[in-house]
Amino acid sequence: MLRRMSILVASRRHVLDIFRHRGGATAPLFVMMLVAIMGISGVAIDFGRMTFLKIRIAKAVDAASLAAARAASDMSAADPNRSQSDIALAASTVGQNYINGNVGQIPGVVPSTPVVTVTFNNGAWTASASYQVVANTTLASIVGTRSASISADSTSSIAARFPVLDIAMCVDSTGS
Repeated sequence: MLRRMSILVASRRHVLDIFRHRGGATAPLFVMMLVAIMGISGVAIDFGRMTFLKIRIAKAVDAASLAAARAASDMSAADPNRSQSDIALAASTVGQNYINGNVGQIPGVVPSTPVVTVTFNNGAWTASASYQVVANTTLASIVGTRSASISADSTSSIAARFPVLDIAMCVDSTGS
């Protein structure tokens, strides 16, 4: 019994010595700080990538709405007998192609179908474009964020164009 008691006291003393010992505490602190720094760096890198994608998609959607409205206006001026629904459908296709051409294939991004609607109201062609993608994150998945949804919307309006008449006035000052 005495031997058992001495083993218990010795093991208890040994366990307490482990908890009181301060040497080698830098390794666990380094690992904890490394995980925190990697998580913060991952979120920063992914945030920069998502911001880049948002800007790229917003520019493509803005350009697509302008291109669709301009295409509708040009088609209307070129063929006044063409129906507005045909013009709207053709201009909508122009806008969708414009988004697909400008965004292209981006690695790690799941694209959706661009939505471009063209209408004619009060003598002006109006095009509305919207686009959404789901982008996979790289290092932010450490903190639990596996993907981010990025979307952009734009509306453009172009009034019907009237024929342009240029007038030039020439003055001859040579004395002939």
